Amino acid sequence: MSEKERRFQFYGRRKGKTLRPHHAKLIAELLPQLQFDPAHFDFTRKPVRLEIGFGGGEHLAHQAELHRDIGFIGAEPFVNGVAKLLAFIEARNLQNVSIHAGDVRELFDLLPAQSLERIYLLYPDPWPKARHHRRRLVSPESQRNRYGLRSLAKSPLHPPSVTPTKVGARASVSTFCQRSVSLRHVRS
Repeated sequence: MSEKERRFQFYGRRKGKTLRPHHAKLIAELLPQLQFDPAHFDFTRKPVRLEIGFGGGEHLAHQAELHRDIGFIGAEPFVNGVAKLLAFIEARNLQNVSIHAGDVRELFDLLPAQSLERIYLLYPDPWPKARHHRRRLVSPESQRNRYGLRSLAKSPLHPPSVTPTKVGARASVSTFCQRSVSLRHVRS
């Protein structure tokens, strides 16, 4: 396994149930138009926000609708979630969203340093076992290397506002915060 393959090893599923015909059409026709391309993306014209693992795209679509003057990049490897976001984009006529249909770590080398106004990471996967610690996107190890989120943000990062477990909350706070912050623990 090469260094790049090891660095981007993915621990999850990329596809769920068969896509509905309309969602399949959106993936085939709309996604290529909205696919994030850093060579053609202007980071200086307006503020840019990144949402990592947007799931079904509800939060991202809502933020994009509220803040049409801000550019949004959504990264999600799960095809069914990408299709749902595309349906929101089409229904709400959102012109300020670009999509990376893959692992967000692939973007770390492509995004300019300090190019993001805000980074959303809602409900990060906690990977609670010690042996899984290296899989966490939010970990001290990932923030120390040059691929960390901290290098992409214009201002200091704040932890996610909600996390699914106490382990995730502790990891987020210790990684992101220089000052004390309280996080809500949400039970599923």
